[in-house]
Amino acid sequence: KSLVKECGFDHVSGLYAENLWHDFNDGSFSHNMEWITHEAIQEMKRDSDEPWFMYYNPTVPHGAESVSRALTEFSCMATPSGMLDSKPSVPGLTDDQSCWDYRQTIFERADSDEDVDLGAIWLDDAIGGLLRVLEDTGQLEDTVILFFEDHGMEPKSSLYEGGVRIPMFINYGSKLETGSKLDVPVSTVD
Repeated sequence: KSLVKECGFDHVSGLYAENLWHDFNDGSFSHNMEWITHEAIQEMKRDSDEPWFMYYNPTVPHGAESVSRALTEFSCMATPSGMLDSKPSVPGLTDDQSCWDYRQTIFERADSDEDVDLGAIWLDDAIGGLLRVLEDTGQLEDTVILFFEDHGMEPKSSLYEGGVRIPMFINYGSKLETGSKLDVPVSTVD
């Protein structure tokens, strides 16, 4: 955490040291969208009139660990820092049900048991939880949201579609017209 703070961040939470590669994972935790989303929500609810910036970087659906295995074999209380004292609460995910019950709904809604399908639902639900908190706290209209999806490992080094273009969206409440298109290049270095 101190290394991240040296980069200019005031608060650091919900942090994985790496993309769950084995050098940084002792096997006691895996993908945990409930935990990192809960931690992000705690930051969003800080009592401050000052503008803020958040870098929210989920590990799902990164292929270093199986999403299906994370959903079925790991607790939402298992984190890189050890076990949490209580379950993470995220609107629409775990605020009114257990993590296991919520995670079962991911399988029920997926078209397949493939990690890409399961991860997309898990990620979509988490983003939905963040948006709900922004709306409930009156911050959504004044918050710029930039969303970039990971290209995955296979297309990473290619000049095919997934290697040169990835899904992206920008939301800035009513300050940016729905359906707006910008005809400018955007680069994210990975």
